[in-house]
Amino acid sequence: MKKYILSLMGMVCLVFPVLNVTAQKVIHSEKAIARERMIERSDAVAIPYNGIKTEKVKDNISTTDVSSSVNIFSVLMAQQHCLIYNQDLDLLMFTNRGNPGVIATGNEIVSSMSTDDGVTFESEIALANTDILRRYPSGVIYNPKGNTIVNNAYRLFAGPRTESNNWSKTYLASSTFGGLNTDEKMVENSSGHDLIIRHGLTVDPEGVAHICGASYSLNSQNYAIYCEGHIMNGIFNSTSGQFEWTEQVIYPVVNHAGDQTWDILVSDINVAFSPDGQVGYISFVGADARSGDDLCSFQPILYKSVDRGLTWAIMDYINLKNHPALTPWLPGLARDHEIVKPFVAETDMVVDGNGNAHIFMLCKGGSSDHADSLGYVYNNDNGALFEMFNLGQGNEWLIQFVDTMRTDQVLSTESGYGSGDDAVGWNHRVQAATSPDGDFVFVTWSDTDSSFFEVDINLYPDLFGWGRDLVNNRSTNVVDFTGWSDVWGDNYFHFLSPIVKRTESGWILPVTSTDIHTNNNPDLPVFHRFIRGITFSDSDFIIDGDKEYDLEASVSLYPNPVSEKVNIVLSAPYQAEIELSIFDLTGSKVLPSVTGIIRTGNSSISVDVNSLNTGIYFLKARINAVYTVRKFIVK
Repeated sequence: MKKYILSLMGMVCLVFPVLNVTAQKVIHSEKAIARERMIERSDAVAIPYNGIKTEKVKDNISTTDVSSSVNIFSVLMAQQHCLIYNQDLDLLMFTNRGNPGVIATGNEIVSSMSTDDGVTFESEIALANTDILRRYPSGVIYNPKGNTIVNNAYRLFAGPRTESNNWSKTYLASSTFGGLNTDEKMVENSSGHDLIIRHGLTVDPEGVAHICGASYSLNSQNYAIYCEGHIMNGIFNSTSGQFEWTEQVIYPVVNHAGDQTWDILVSDINVAFSPDGQVGYISFVGADARSGDDLCSFQPILYKSVDRGLTWAIMDYINLKNHPALTPWLPGLARDHEIVKPFVAETDMVVDGNGNAHIFMLCKGGSSDHADSLGYVYNNDNGALFEMFNLGQGNEWLIQFVDTMRTDQVLSTESGYGSGDDAVGWNHRVQAATSPDGDFVFVTWSDTDSSFFEVDINLYPDLFGWGRDLVNNRSTNVVDFTGWSDVWGDNYFHFLSPIVKRTESGWILPVTSTDIHTNNNPDLPVFHRFIRGITFSDSDFIIDGDKEYDLEASVSLYPNPVSEKVNIVLSAPYQAEIELSIFDLTGSKVLPSVTGIIRTGNSSISVDVNSLNTGIYFLKARINAVYTVRKFIVK
């Protein structure tokens, strides 16, 4: 749904979260989506959708078949880099495990290339040898400086290898597109725990590569009882035409619960670097131990490098408690609704041309800040998406609102995709990207049109997107790219290339999704497709953050808490239509709306709240087409 951006000290919106007060624990499952809440829904339905949809409205969206994988686990993790664009070569590359019925085997890695913006793809086996059990592949392009010939550029692959049900090694491989200088190294797992390296593969113009992952152990309930971060660093040797690799270990500063579990999402470690490769960030998501007695929920814990990943320094603790950009969208703690401590459920990260990190994070309201229950959230809180970024590569972080989620993530128990322990669920698959020069950032995610499909979980995902011009501080509206198109409600396990393509008048966002309807079994083959038509034009960057901040900041109310009448103060630089509505925590309107016209300057309206029960309420104020939400308490 369309939204406007949120400034540091305020918000502009069209809707607000609908919540209830049942808290549920987040667990750490490697089999499916890495974090599943223990809840059961009676309205879950199996895929695919078999109902009647109206005829398509959008004709700009089309698809191209790319490749096929032996099962969905080839593309399971959102932090894999399976799709990449290279500006110098104007080349797209998609990486996946093979499918014996189409190309290669499930242990071999397939590379598919396009030089015509995804209209056609050519696939070939890039890593052969059926005896090596390669899993969760990522692939990126390294183009040596000055090269303009595709066959002379390198493709770099990495991921974990399994043996005897253990994650025993990491495979790190490269070759030219012409098939020369083929090299595959196997790095032994000496951590004493499971080690899965599969996130954030990147290579910079100087031939310095990075990929990260976690070494961890889980208990019988899939909670982490140990976790450390591992970063593989590769340097291209121009003499041998191969990458030489070293390994680093980072120990995240997270709380350990009273039951000795670690408050960390073991599948959410990620790494990203600036376009020139000089500045990088590693992100963990967990309960930062530096919060002291005022425990935080799960949130980013960041490390920064300014020397191409040679050394890493931990950044300051980020205090997100009652952050003014978050509180209007998230419920407070169960023990005190006025205290908001966000639980960060999903993230992806890019670094701009100035070396600043942009972390797109899907947040929910943490329901507890007790040491034994920091992973609890509310079971009807779908969450909201924010961009968190720093300036000057520093420790002060700005946050702005992007969108609310219409539906919640899909648990393996309710997806209809497989059954029992073999079932697979999915989340909103937040994906971040930058322009080649790092002056623009973009984010895509999936969400379901809940009003049409009549579900409250993300069973029938469409692709949504948003972008921001960092130089001029202008953003786009949120766009539903695939709704009412040929792929309406059918965009599973999508990837956004972390680099987008510049055109004469805008940007192409390279995106793939996976068709899982062939058999509805996650252990059987799936088919990948490129989605054409995911674009932003220059004219789409229309929302001025500074102007919105000035307008939004003019809405206030007092007293708060209130017992009889609440006074609403509105200020506008022009005559404007207004509509004021008050809702409770369930999203129900509790008083009749107030409508009218205000003149330029300040206006004050009083609303009688004597009929309302004690509790938390939301004022939604519309000034022309711009919406603002304020939270208040009736005592």
